[in-house]
Amino acid sequence: MVLYDVTDITTFVNIRRIWIDMIRKNGLDNVVIMFVGTKSDLVDQKVVSEDMGGELAEEYGAMFMEVSAKTGQNVNNAFLELASRINVIRGEAIHMVGHKTCPNCNGLFTDPKMLQCFHVYCKKCLDRMVVHDTERRSSITCPMCLHTTSLAPYGVNGLVTASHISRHNEMHEALKKMNEPRRIVCEQCLRKRNIAVCFCRQCSKFICPQCSDAHKDWPELQHHVILTIDEAKNNTELLHFDEPQNCLKHGKKLQLYCDTCGELICQHCTVQMHKDHNYGVIADTIESHKKELMDSITPVRLNQVKPNNIMCTFIQAQKNNTETLKGEIHSKFEELRKFLDETEAQLTADVDVIMKQEIESLETKRDQAEQFRSQCINCVDFVHNTVHSGKEGEVLKSKHRIIEQVRQLSGQFDPDYCVKPEKVNIGFALSQDSYKVISEAASLYQTRVTEKATRIAEVKKRATVALEIHDLKKEPFCLPTSNIDATLALRFEKDQVQQCSITELEKGKYEIAYQPDVAKPHNLFINVNRNPVHGSPFLINVLQSLDRAPVRSITNLNGPRGVAVNYKGEIFVSESDSKCVSIFSPTGEKLSTITGEDSKHGPLGTVRGVAMIAGNKIIVLDSDIRLVRLFSRDGKELKVSEPLLFQCPNGVCVNKRQDSVYVVDHLAHCIKRLNPDLSIASTFGSAGQLDGEFNFPFDIAIDSKNNVYVTDTDNHRVQVFTPGGKYVRQFGSEGTGPGELRGPIGICIDSNNLVYVGELHNKRVSVFTIDGDFVTSFGTEGSELGQFDGPFGLAIDRNGVLYVSDFGNKRVQLFS
Repeated sequence: MVLYDVTDITTFVNIRRIWIDMIRKNGLDNVVIMFVGTKSDLVDQKVVSEDMGGELAEEYGAMFMEVSAKTGQNVNNAFLELASRINVIRGEAIHMVGHKTCPNCNGLFTDPKMLQCFHVYCKKCLDRMVVHDTERRSSITCPMCLHTTSLAPYGVNGLVTASHISRHNEMHEALKKMNEPRRIVCEQCLRKRNIAVCFCRQCSKFICPQCSDAHKDWPELQHHVILTIDEAKNNTELLHFDEPQNCLKHGKKLQLYCDTCGELICQHCTVQMHKDHNYGVIADTIESHKKELMDSITPVRLNQVKPNNIMCTFIQAQKNNTETLKGEIHSKFEELRKFLDETEAQLTADVDVIMKQEIESLETKRDQAEQFRSQCINCVDFVHNTVHSGKEGEVLKSKHRIIEQVRQLSGQFDPDYCVKPEKVNIGFALSQDSYKVISEAASLYQTRVTEKATRIAEVKKRATVALEIHDLKKEPFCLPTSNIDATLALRFEKDQVQQCSITELEKGKYEIAYQPDVAKPHNLFINVNRNPVHGSPFLINVLQSLDRAPVRSITNLNGPRGVAVNYKGEIFVSESDSKCVSIFSPTGEKLSTITGEDSKHGPLGTVRGVAMIAGNKIIVLDSDIRLVRLFSRDGKELKVSEPLLFQCPNGVCVNKRQDSVYVVDHLAHCIKRLNPDLSIASTFGSAGQLDGEFNFPFDIAIDSKNNVYVTDTDNHRVQVFTPGGKYVRQFGSEGTGPGELRGPIGICIDSNNLVYVGELHNKRVSVFTIDGDFVTSFGTEGSELGQFDGPFGLAIDRNGVLYVSDFGNKRVQLFS
C-alpha cells in the first residue's frame, strides 16, 4: 500500500517522485500496488480529489481507494481488495509455473496443444473434450476459463503445439535420469543393456562408450556433440538443441524458413514451390521472427491490467457513493428521528436496491474484464515461453497462427472496459414545512437531461436542452427553478461564463436555454441543489453555421461510387464503370489511375468502396472477384482478403487505431471486421428488420469513440454498433420529412461528430448528431451544383470539406 494524505498535496506528489521510482529501482515491477488516500472524512480540507487519485492509479496500473481511520470508511475494504488481488495473481503464477503437468490429467504433458485462450492441455485430453454441434462443427470448451475454441478445419491436430513445454519435459526427464541413483542404460543399443556414460545433443539420447565411438567413426554422426553425464548435469543449457529435420520430399535438411507460406523448407524447395517466396536461413532469421512474435503481444501486454483495475476503481466509487448518500439522508433526519424512523428505513432501502443493481451490473462487467485480462496474461506468457524456450522449427511453423490468435485476442478488447460507467444520479430532498406530513414530503429524486450529452449549436442562435426530475416511482418531482443552476462556458476558458435561463414547462420538466457567442467548443454545467446532474458538464460543439455550400465538382467520371481523401488532400474515387480508382490533386487535377493490370489477381473489376489506411495505402472493394484488395499509392497490389469471404463487398472504413477494417457485405446482409492484414476477425449482423439485422446494408463510418454506423438501405435507417459489433441504437425511419430517410446509402462523420447520410430516393444529404438527433439537410434532385442523383459515397477531409460522389451525374461534389 502507498498512502497519501488527501489534505496534503505534497504527500500525493511524492507517490510519483519518490515511491514509484523506489519500487522500480528495486526491480519490483510485478508487485501489487494500491494507492490509498487517507483522511477522506475531512471533506472541507480535501485538496487531492478522488479523480486525481484514480487517474494516477490508472497511469501506473495500480488499485485505488480512499479511507478514513476516524470513521472506519473503506479500511476493511482496502485490505480485502488487496488480498483478493494478491490471491488472483498468486493463482495465476502457480498456474503458469505449473506448466510441467497438464491441468486436466495432472500428468506430464504428452504432445501439448494450445487453445485459443492460450491454455495448454495434452492432445489426448483435448481429444476427449471435443464436442460437435448439429452441423457437425467441432469445438472445445476450456475447463479453466470456459472459452470455446473452434477446431475447423484440422481438428485437434491443427492446434498450435506448445514446443516450450515439450522441451521442458524432455529436459525434466533427462535430468531425472541423471539424478537417479541407478545407472542409466544406453538408449541407442537397448538390447545390450550397456551403461550410458554420455549424452548426444543431436540424438537427445544417453549413449554408452561403444555408441560414442560409433559417432566418431560414422561420417553422418561426426558433427554430433557428445557430452559427459557430469557436463550435462552441470550445464543444463547444453541439453537445448534443435536438430534440423529432413524434407519429406527431397530428403534434405530443413535449414530454411519460408515466411510467405510459414513452412520449413530445404534448399531444393526454393527452386520449385517456393521460387519467388520470401525465405531465409533459419539460423540467420530466427531472432527477427522471435522479435516479431514478441512485438505482436505489445497491445495485449498493455491491456492485461488496465481494464480490471479501472472496473475495480469504478465499483469502489459506486460503493462510496452509496455510503455518502445514505449518510446524507441519515444526517438530515437526525433532528426529526422520532417522526422519521419508518420513512428513513424505506428510503435507505430504496438506495440499497438501486445501488445493488448498479454494483451487480458493474461486477459482471468487471468479471468480463478479468476474464479478458487473464487471457492476455496467458497470451503474453505463452508467446514469451515459445520464443525463448520453444523448438525453433515449431516456433517458425506456428508463428503465423500464433500471431493470428494474438490479433484476434487483441481485437476482442472491448473499449467499454475502460469507459467510466454512468453514475446513478440520485439526490435527496427534505421539506420541513410540516413535521406532520414529513413522511410524504421527504423523497429521493433523480435527474435526467433528456437531450443528448453531445450537442450542436450555432453562433447567436438560441439552443435548449430539457431537464427532467422524477422520484423513484418515475413520477414527476417538482423543485423551484431557484434550486437549478445552469451556466455555459468556453471549454478551455472557464472565466468567460454565460448564465442560462431556466423555465419550468410543467411539473418535473424544465427547459434550459443558452445562446453562444463564438464558434468554439463550450461546456454546459447543470446543477440541481448544488449537485451536478449526470453527464455535466455537457460538451456543446458551437459552429458558425450548419449550412453546407457547394464549392466545385470533379466531372467526367464513369460511375463514381466510393470516395476517400488522404492526409495530403489527394482525392481517391472508385469508378465502377471504368473499373479503376482515379487519384486527383486537392485542386481536382487527375494525377494517376489504379487499374491492377499487373497484379496477381488481375485487373480491377467493378470497384465499389475505397478507404485509406496507414502508410498512405488504399483499400479497394472489388465486387467482381469478391475481394478486398490493398494497393500502394503507386498502384502496386500488396495484399488481398481470403477467397470466398464476401458475396458483394460494398462499403469500407478503417477505425482510428488503424487496427480494424470494417467491410459491408451488401448481399450477405452483414458486416465483416478484418485485421490490417485483411484476415477475418469477426462478423456481425444477418438478414432481417430487427435490431442488429440488415436489409441490403450499403456503407459504413466510424465516430470519434470508434462506434460503427451502418446505412441499412432497405430498412431506411442507420444502425449504430460498438467496435465489437454489439447493437447500440438506430435512427431514421422511412419518409421524406426532416429526419426521415428513404434509401440511405453513403455515410461519413466529421470532427464535430455530425453524421452525414446520402439518400438514394430523396436525392439529398441529411445531417444528424451521433445520437440520431436531426440537424439539417441539403440538396434536391437535379444536375446543378448542389443537386444530386445518387449520393453513393461521402468523405470528409481534415479541413472539414465534404466530398459527395454523385453517381448519376458522374461527378464528385465538394461542399465547404
